[in-house]
Amino acid sequence: MYEPVVLKKKQPQTIARTPAGKAFIITTLIKILIPTAFFYVLSESMQNRKKLIVELEEGYRNRKKTLYDEFKETQEFWNEPMYSNIVSHVLTKEAQKLLNIDNLKSPLEEDKANN
Repeated sequence: MYEPVVLKKKQPQTIARTPAGKAFIITTLIKILIPTAFFYVLSESMQNRKKLIVELEEGYRNRKKTLYDEFKETQEFWNEPMYSNIVSHVLTKEAQKLLNIDNLKSPLEEDKANN
């Protein structure tokens, strides 16, 4: 007489089965990946800058102090009027020495030329 009706369980429908669903998933992943990649590149460049700054600071700290550096540290003292001529004379002499080193002249040759 009557046939029993067998109800099928409804299959869960996934969003990825439709073209619109696939496009939605792809765009969602792209929305996540673009900012992630941007901030990764940004953090890498910041780390490289920090490393470069540290290397430059180490080189600056380890260098030999020049006469000009010592003058800069005590500039207030040397800016008094009675010392201004001395400072200009000493810095001029130091600059001449540096120029002579660049020209590959030794101080002994200079002294011989002056005498």
